[in-house]
Amino acid sequence: MSRFSRKNREDIVFKGSGGLDDVIDDFLKELWRVDDNEYNYISEFATDEELTIILPEFKNFGEKREAIKIVNRLVEECRFISK
Repeated sequence: MSRFSRKNREDIVFKGSGGLDDVIDDFLKELWRVDDNEYNYISEFATDEELTIILPEFKNFGEKREAIKIVNRLVEECRFISK
């Protein structure tokens, strides 16, 4: 599932309150348009290198493209395992 096809998802729940961790979680879920299950899967199974790439400190278009590929791959894996 591409990031564009996840654009108008209504199943993403934002906590909207709580501590700094919740704010960061909500920010990343909104940035990558992933729900809680997908977010948890990415957090658990992404390597340290992949997490470094997908965090929003992009320096160029190539890094953005690589980050999108990583998130799309992990979301697909999560959806495959969930079925």
